Amino acid sequence: MRQIADCGSRMADLHTNPKRKRGKWSPTLLAPRVRVDAFRPRSKIRNRRSAIRNLFPLFLLAGIAGCEDGIDSTYGRRSGVAGGDSVNGTAVLAGMFEQAGHEVSKTSWLSPRVREKADVIVWAPDDFKHPTNEVCDWFDAWWRDQPGRVLIYIGRDFDAAPGYWRAVQGGVPKDQQREFNRRLAESQNDFRQRRGGLPEKEEGSWFTVEGRRRHREVRTLDGEWAAGVAPERLEIELNGRLAPAADGKTPSPEVEAPVDQLGSALGPAGDAKTLLSSDGDVLASRRAIEGGFLIVVVNGSFLLNEPLVNREHRKLAGSLIAEVEPRRRVMFLESGPDGPRLLDKEPDEAIQNGLEILGVPPFNWIFLHLAVLGLIFCVARFPIFGIPRPLDPAPLSDFGRHIWALGKLLQRTGDRAYALARVRHYQQNIRREPGRYRRAASPGPAGASPFAAPPQPPRADPPASDAPPPGTKHIDPSNRPAQ
Repeated sequence: MRQIADCGSRMADLHTNPKRKRGKWSPTLLAPRVRVDAFRPRSKIRNRRSAIRNLFPLFLLAGIAGCEDGIDSTYGRRSGVAGGDSVNGTAVLAGMFEQAGHEVSKTSWLSPRVREKADVIVWAPDDFKHPTNEVCDWFDAWWRDQPGRVLIYIGRDFDAAPGYWRAVQGGVPKDQQREFNRRLAESQNDFRQRRGGLPEKEEGSWFTVEGRRRHREVRTLDGEWAAGVAPERLEIELNGRLAPAADGKTPSPEVEAPVDQLGSALGPAGDAKTLLSSDGDVLASRRAIEGGFLIVVVNGSFLLNEPLVNREHRKLAGSLIAEVEPRRRVMFLESGPDGPRLLDKEPDEAIQNGLEILGVPPFNWIFLHLAVLGLIFCVARFPIFGIPRPLDPAPLSDFGRHIWALGKLLQRTGDRAYALARVRHYQQNIRREPGRYRRAASPGPAGASPFAAPPQPPRADPPASDAPPPGTKHIDPSNRPAQ
């Protein structure tokens, strides 16, 4: 019991040190994954081809998991691409059941296999209303099949996303404060809109939904589960209330009166026993129905992933797990606003070939998004505009291609010294640069090099003239000395 209540000292450190709670909730590591600096905008991609390629993972994630703004807030799911790491998920509670020795699994429908295999069902529906009569009748039959079964119903009237944003508020940089305030306001408004249609009172066979009660935070506790819990450290909040129904169904005569784990009778069937309360508001109650037990928790403010960071909340979750007998088969039921599906046979029995899986949720949506992603890839990868035409052949007179081919051959040798020697040999013996290198005269035109300098034209003889050549000193004959 203590091991369950103290599940992980690291989670307690996260609660006592708010600066370590930055980022997305991770039920596996009990630590944040994405820091708040994810608000900072990325640099723009300038290469169009690179931009298209980088969009493929984005389309894939958006198609399968849906677009999320900052954190995953999918409600009431234990695992999966969408919901496994959600602040409103049940992965941490499922892990606590596994630590207690239970066999844990999940389901999205109520089928004959669930009716036969499940000993305990934990249901956190994404629905603010009372379950339908058809669902209640299914559970009545499930309780009658095997006495002692337990249904744990966790009310929907809570959202952990606003609490998460408030918890990381102290670590947000000033330049990201506006973006932080926007996301906090969006999460609060989304929750208010979703619960806006709640009636003032809706009576049902399990409990009465009181949707217009005053919001308040819990600071006092009473009941069996309150032992050892510090109320001043709680972060439980109440919006609507789930009041236990006064008129419950009585069990059939052949079913013995149920007893709790300590062997004491629970009283008449239909009488709800308060397990946890605060100032007259029932937070958790237990009732005997059709030979089984119904445990109703007002909301998930101390049982979902993000609230279980609080050490005191984990103590209350440990008390809830203690209501279940050891080593039972526990199934987490996941359902949306329309409630769980009721099936007469298992989905795999209805599939005759591989094509029927395209109509089974959630595979139908997954394959649809993958098909759209494939079309986007084809358009981006194989563009053809107009009538196809052959490309112009490479010109054979391009001497640069010869140089490129020779360079590739030298590169393939892997010998840098050899390549440099061949280049130096070309420059010294073949390539002629005026005034730099000298070579001996060739014996004749047949041995002339194509790189040799062109022959110079022969020098013409000077024209005959009586005038002395230029530069000759003129001597007057009259001035000659006597012989």
